[in-house]
Amino acid sequence: GILAAAGLVALKDMTKRLHIDHENAKNLAAKLNELDNIQVFLEDTHINMVFFKITKDIDYDDIISYYNKKDIKVNGPENGIMRFVTNNDVSEKDVDYIVECTNEYLNK
Repeated sequence: GILAAAGLVALKDMTKRLHIDHENAKNLAAKLNELDNIQVFLEDTHINMVFFKITKDIDYDDIISYYNKKDIKVNGPENGIMRFVTNNDVSEKDVDYIVECTNEYLNK
């Protein structure tokens, strides 16, 4: 029923635009990598995930709260590494917004 319909849409429609998610992830990784206090694992950006570490001493709960207030969804770090995931709902404009907000937070 409902789950099968979602699966069919994913297989029939979303696979045709998956390359856009990958390009957005590469763009996000490159732009984040230009910021101070961010280490992006560029070699791992071959799918729609961007893995990064914040090298500045921060309170991770604080940055997660900051992102949430800015309507940016992100999980906390695993072993000090965070990640962003691009998908059908993330545009080039959103990528720029994420980078702008990250830069703003790290320079406050």
